[in-house]
Amino acid sequence: METDYTKLAKRIQKLEAEVVALRRRLDGGVAESQAQESKPPPQPVAPATPPKLPQLPVSRATPARTDLDLAVKGERWLGRIGVVFLFLACAFLFRYSIVHGWVTPLLRLVTGLFTGVALLAVGLVLAPTRPAFSQILQGGAIAIFYLVGYAGFQLYGLVPYFPSFVFMVAVTVTALVLAMRQHHASLAVLGTAGGLATPFLVPLESGTLDSVMVYSAVILAGIGWLQFQLGWRSLLTTLVVGGGLVVFTATAFLQQAGPGWTSLAILCWWGVGAVSPLVRRVKPPQNPALNLSDLNLRALSLVVSWATLGMLGDVWSWDSTDFGGGLSVLAVLAAGAARWPAASSIRPLNAEAALHFALAAAVSLLDADPTFLVVIGLSAGGWMLGMRLALTGLQRVASVSFCLIGLWYLASTFQELYPGAQDELELHYGVRLAGVLLVFAFAFLVRERQTRGFLLLTTHLALMMWFGVELADQKNGLAWTSVAWGIQGLVPLLLSFRYPIYGLQACGLATLALVAGKMLLFDMAQLDLIWRILMFFGFGGAFLALSYLIRRNKAGMERPATGG
Repeated sequence: METDYTKLAKRIQKLEAEVVALRRRLDGGVAESQAQESKPPPQPVAPATPPKLPQLPVSRATPARTDLDLAVKGERWLGRIGVVFLFLACAFLFRYSIVHGWVTPLLRLVTGLFTGVALLAVGLVLAPTRPAFSQILQGGAIAIFYLVGYAGFQLYGLVPYFPSFVFMVAVTVTALVLAMRQHHASLAVLGTAGGLATPFLVPLESGTLDSVMVYSAVILAGIGWLQFQLGWRSLLTTLVVGGGLVVFTATAFLQQAGPGWTSLAILCWWGVGAVSPLVRRVKPPQNPALNLSDLNLRALSLVVSWATLGMLGDVWSWDSTDFGGGLSVLAVLAAGAARWPAASSIRPLNAEAALHFALAAAVSLLDADPTFLVVIGLSAGGWMLGMRLALTGLQRVASVSFCLIGLWYLASTFQELYPGAQDELELHYGVRLAGVLLVFAFAFLVRERQTRGFLLLTTHLALMMWFGVELADQKNGLAWTSVAWGIQGLVPLLLSFRYPIYGLQACGLATLALVAGKMLLFDMAQLDLIWRILMFFGFGGAFLALSYLIRRNKAGMERPATGG
């Protein structure tokens, strides 16, 4: 018992000693924390500022690259001016020598030939180091060679036709080879212009124009292939303009050429100007330098295609049926190309061309009455297709077609009012009415609200004109026209009560106002008394009723809605 008490006392003492030690430790930690809190907080150390570097003076001198560019431009333009002055000096020297009889024609040709050879040789030597100046010298040499060939055959008659022609062809080939080897588009343009002008610089005798057409076809096809590979836009412009002048001249003025060879040259020109840019857009070659915009490509293709058809029709003496058949073939080809998967990049252009040629084919193949309806149908179909496929260009072509149809309608309507107009514009009254109803039905298929309103307004005005023309010859035609116009104005106004659309109400009120003005200005002077009384009673009562309905409709719209 005593032993247990002793153990318990010792444990209590040990615990008290541990409690005292803990208190001391706690008191020391609190004092240390208070001492730390009493110390001022450390000031932040400012970052070391980097040493200031000495500012170098900014040089305002022109960069070296700009100086080089200016030097190249100056060299190019000074060289061109120098070549022009040299050419003029040679020309005046030749003229002076001719007047005084110093130099014979043969010596003039030899001097010009050696001058061209010297310029060409110097240009080739300077090509690696001075390419711009070398290009000018080589171009001057090519121009002198063409002048020598022209003078030898045409001016002096010293060289026969065949050697002169071969010499001119050799100059063209030389210019093209130099352009390809040195990648100078200007030399190719000069060679192409000289090659196309060769049949005119060295003209053939009469009766041999088939050879001219074959030569032109070879030039267009060969240089066209070169242009397709290199993609030089200036060369394409030269081929289209120069080749077009050649084939048009042969077609319009040189009728001795056979239609087969002339057609070959025309088709080669069409391939260069219309087909080659499209094919290059679909599958460009290794050097895609040519990059025509969509608008330029569209315009180039359509203009060249139309010119091709016109010249072929002149060559083969096509009538309207043959011409329409050719347009139909083009429309089918363009529509097929629009569905060609590989031609997705030019699909909008092909779709526009298909609609364009189809409309022209309808005008060429059909008479006035069927053409009016077919063109409306094609325009509506093209519009819907363009809206469905998001082809704005196709919708643009359809819109232009609608405008032309509207002008045709106006012309035929005025012809009914003034019989002295041309008979070709005459349209049957049933055809005009059917066309108006077709456009009216098409308006409800258009999703765009503004376009739909424009078409509806157009059909409304066209129908008013139709009533005016068809009822004018009837007995009391002015009165019947006023009645028809009044009913036509009532329809949109009554519809505006059911469908609160401002355009319907404005159209109806404007039509009725027009009827009222017509009655006051024209009907009163030309109608019998009984018709005047009936007309004014009827329209007066109608206007009062409409006024009441409009006021009532407006009050109903402004009345606050009650919740059910």
